[in-house]
Amino acid sequence: MSAKEKFCKKGFEKVECKECGGFYHSLAPHLGKKHGISVDEYVAKHRDPDTGVAPLTISEYASKQIDRGRKKGAAPLPTAKAASPTTTAPTAPATPPPPAGAVLDFGGWELGIRDDATLDGFRDHVPAHDPNWEPDDDILVRLAEHVALNEVALLVGPTGCGKSSTVAELAALLNRPMVRIQCDATTSYSYLFGKTIVKKDDSTGQAVTAIKKGIIPRFGEAGAFIVLDEADALDPDVRIALHEVLERDAAGRRKCTIEADDQDDTAAAQVIWFHPDARIFLTGNNMGSDIAGNYGGTDSAPNLAFLDRCERLNVSYPDRATLTRILQKKSGGLPKNTAKLIADAVHEVLVSHTTADLPWCFSVRRAITLATKMKLYSERGISPAVAVERTVLDNVHLPEPRDDVKEILQRVGLPVTK
Repeated sequence: MSAKEKFCKKGFEKVECKECGGFYHSLAPHLGKKHGISVDEYVAKHRDPDTGVAPLTISEYASKQIDRGRKKGAAPLPTAKAASPTTTAPTAPATPPPPAGAVLDFGGWELGIRDDATLDGFRDHVPAHDPNWEPDDDILVRLAEHVALNEVALLVGPTGCGKSSTVAELAALLNRPMVRIQCDATTSYSYLFGKTIVKKDDSTGQAVTAIKKGIIPRFGEAGAFIVLDEADALDPDVRIALHEVLERDAAGRRKCTIEADDQDDTAAAQVIWFHPDARIFLTGNNMGSDIAGNYGGTDSAPNLAFLDRCERLNVSYPDRATLTRILQKKSGGLPKNTAKLIADAVHEVLVSHTTADLPWCFSVRRAITLATKMKLYSERGISPAVAVERTVLDNVHLPEPRDDVKEILQRVGLPVTK
């Protein structure tokens, strides 16, 4: 197999389309857009007679999305335009860079893989890909759409359902740096955007004022994925200040203006233009009141002007079968029947959380912790009920909901202590 036929980058292969001879990371979307045929039709036509296997590697999420859309009679999704070229001086890449123009196709949305040589000092901010990740077809394609169109994606869903981790996986696949900002009522304007500082001028020795960039403009210049977790927990005044970076100008560019101290005439406001690859993502549990007890300090919902600058994407927990597989993989081999009991408990608690005012949620994050502990404890001869007690029940903050959760765990068949 030639170097052109096999391109290894983060586990992906670039394969040849037998219809036109082109090379792609995922053939499924290409087949529908360029040739008007389904995956099944292509496989039947080009299956190797000796091995019985079609000579292609198909991304599961892309193929299902394309076939699903075709069955519904949906028009093919437009292809995203290539990102504007950067002028960053190249540096020695830490890993072999992808070839020029390499793209991944997500249900028709083609996104470029960034070259290591353009990352400069932000290479360490590229998330690591989780080999046990199970993508949600619809969510991943929707996220790719928002990235392709440079929209602000607002992911809303219960705690621990994978909002931020899905963005991180997309960043890993595209070799894009990413920063997560944990927001709360104390997150300051200066931390996010910047502030005026006093420093010594090297040439004159005099004290001068200058502007220090905050985390948003620094990572915006680097072309990073900027994730503001629990954005609805921000102070309303800080949230309003975000409006500028949520907007794009007529040329599709984003910017951030760092205001100087109005008491100092020597410092001027500084405008920071974002790299074309920079994208903004916001997450929230309920985008408003704190009645569910998800986090403290949330006393006001984002106003319509804020929400109108975003594209909302509702995220929930994976279905029981998918969650069972996730628990088996991430725990290192927990038996399927035990993983299924945990998945059942997660969904039963979620139902009570959303319909019966149970002020606690059994997140996927905590379910993975429980699965891991149950496997480790069993290897050490410790009762699995101890893992349930320590990992789940000890983390329910009030006695009454603790009893409710314990009843659910018992009902689905998980072992609990007396």
